[in-house]
Amino acid sequence: MGGVKGGGIMRKVIGQHGDVILYQADSIPKTAKKIVWKKGFILEKGEGVHTHTIETECEIYLDGDKMYLKETTSPIKITHEEHGVKTIESPTKIVYKEIEREFDYEQMESRQTRD
Repeated sequence: MGGVKGGGIMRKVIGQHGDVILYQADSIPKTAKKIVWKKGFILEKGEGVHTHTIETECEIYLDGDKMYLKETTSPIKITHEEHGVKTIESPTKIVYKEIEREFDYEQMESRQTRD
């Protein structure tokens, strides 16, 4: 995948799973708080009952509104009822997620998209 310019810097897209976009991160901020991972950890909820879940063990950190995932023993796998399983592989073994946004020209505002 390619890069996306955001905040004046180029961000490398590692993968997209429906409306969840995963970017390469070089490190995890020192201010980030570690979250306990459990099989089926919900990365993001979509509309209705659909969810993006993390199926492989990894380290999860939260820093403000950004969630970081760090590969431990194997590449991170994310699953969703409509999108199937996606393996996320980053050269740094760290990614962070954002939600795809769309711009509503009638309301003149951006909003998150939902599966």
